[in-house]
Amino acid sequence: MTCHPHNLVARKIVFNNLSIPQADPDARKVFDEPPLFVYRRAKNIRDMLVRSRISASHDSGTRPCRRPRCKTFTYVSQSNVVKSTRLVVFSRSLTHLPALVAT
Repeated sequence: MTCHPHNLVARKIVFNNLSIPQADPDARKVFDEPPLFVYRRAKNIRDMLVRSRISASHDSGTRPCRRPRCKTFTYVSQSNVVKSTRLVVFSRSLTHLPALVAT
């Protein structure tokens, strides 16, 4: 139960009427002790935010993954520049981007 002012009213109602189940011998076996009200903390904005961690040190460029089961590593060359020939020819340096590993 989340701590809320309306829940405090429910707690008062339960404790004020606790004598009703304790008057019955069968119900007294179930309710032999007063109930324990426990509150959990409500979620706040810190709980809802997603943390992202980016490693500070990284190798830039492209390189093959060299996994034993990988069949594409023979087609990937190690480079710090990516070239495109589709529609527009351009070349882009990858020195500021993390390493692209073929998987």
